[in-house]
Amino acid sequence: MRVKDIVCLESDKRKMIIHLADGSQKEFYGRLKDICQSDLMDSGFLFIHKSFVVNFNYIGKLKYLELTLEDGTVLPVSPKRYKDIKARYLSFLDARV
Repeated sequence: MRVKDIVCLESDKRKMIIHLADGSQKEFYGRLKDICQSDLMDSGFLFIHKSFVVNFNYIGKLKYLELTLEDGTVLPVSPKRYKDIKARYLSFLDARV
């Protein structure tokens, strides 16, 4: 599994679910907090909610309090983090062009 193939990481209590671009999932036990303190966050990932970290490359649309992935999956966005999330996402889009 390559980092660029990770669409998002989801935390469900102590279980972590890695959603991959091919539609498959990998599960393991861990904490999202530990993931957010790793080098993964410097590799184009964004902590959008207490239960989700997403890969910038798979974001389709960002609206207030929700983020839509390219596959149509809608994820919640933390109201407390929205301003920072929006700024980082817009910065990512500017760097892509």
